[in-house]
Amino acid sequence: MKDRQYFSLYGPEVSFTRPSPDSYWERAVQKKVDREIADVVVSRYASSPPIVTWWLNYYLSYLNFTRGTTDISNTTFMKILQSEFLSQDKYAQFMLDIRFSEDNSIVEATRFFVQTSHIAGATLEKDMMVEFRDIADKHGLVPYQPLFVFYDHYLAVLSNTLQNIGIALGVMLVIALLIIPHPWCAVLVVLTTVSIFVGVIGLMSFWDVDLDFITMITLIMCIGFSVDFSAHITYAFTVSRSKKRDDRSVDALYQLGYPTVQGALSTILAVVPLSFVGSYTFRSFFKTIFLVMVLSLFHGFVVFPVVLSVVGVRGKSEAGQKQHDKELDVTEGSVFVSYETGSKYQIVKRMRDRRSPGVSEDDSDDFTSIVYV
Repeated sequence: MKDRQYFSLYGPEVSFTRPSPDSYWERAVQKKVDREIADVVVSRYASSPPIVTWWLNYYLSYLNFTRGTTDISNTTFMKILQSEFLSQDKYAQFMLDIRFSEDNSIVEATRFFVQTSHIAGATLEKDMMVEFRDIADKHGLVPYQPLFVFYDHYLAVLSNTLQNIGIALGVMLVIALLIIPHPWCAVLVVLTTVSIFVGVIGLMSFWDVDLDFITMITLIMCIGFSVDFSAHITYAFTVSRSKKRDDRSVDALYQLGYPTVQGALSTILAVVPLSFVGSYTFRSFFKTIFLVMVLSLFHGFVVFPVVLSVVGVRGKSEAGQKQHDKELDVTEGSVFVSYETGSKYQIVKRMRDRRSPGVSEDDSDDFTSIVYV
């Protein structure tokens, strides 16, 4: 992170390997390599002016300075290269860039380096790698940078994230259909979770959180956090005895609002210490979970109750309520829930009401004594 903060102008140095033997003493081969280098340095990811480390340029300058010409034979070219040029301290570094044949008669493989610039962020790193690979494929080169092993996962992280989140949402839908009484409400839970994650991924870009395998794993893990709010609110909405959607939403928030806020705040407080750690991994973990919890709370207390009030399932009709009351078990000791208020009552005594002298015991009405519990 400090490197990007203070030295963001220059990116990593990328090597390009020429894996086939070639006659580097011939002028035609030298021009061919120059064209290859020119195609690389015109990339918008190469430094400007170009910074290229290529041993042949230094060697030709050395020949001009010591011999006055570069037009020499194969044998002389290889002899001076190995016995004079590479034996000097200031050119010894190029020994790592040249692979000679077993008899030292030809260069079997070699490489040159190109300095990159303005490579700040995962997206630019990925794009630079892809563009350099395209250029290298055109000329039969092999680009390499030790960081490419990390850049490679940027190519797959988006598709893998969407695939894994899709699978997790599918599994969550199946579970929601099993535990939430109404299927439509289970679908609303999944749609709310999708909305939460669209918001989280969007806000991640504003908070300098890249989509990588760290955040991908955190996002998949956070599906469990995000579904908690909407699933509990939905279940309370579904089992509410109120008839109007608005009243059912109020009942759900009244019953589960406080414990839901407690759960969210406790989760946020648990990850707050990670925000003070200098590691990118811990900071990304904190930022992702924080965004998920905040957006989940917002959806659970603002968006989702409104959605349920508009398109949620309706309560029982008046006829349905009467049928419910008719079928209500009023045996002594039983417990039932008031359809209007949601309060629990228990039957404590059951007796016959003989209000009319002419009414037989079979025709008499039942009178039930109940208490609030």
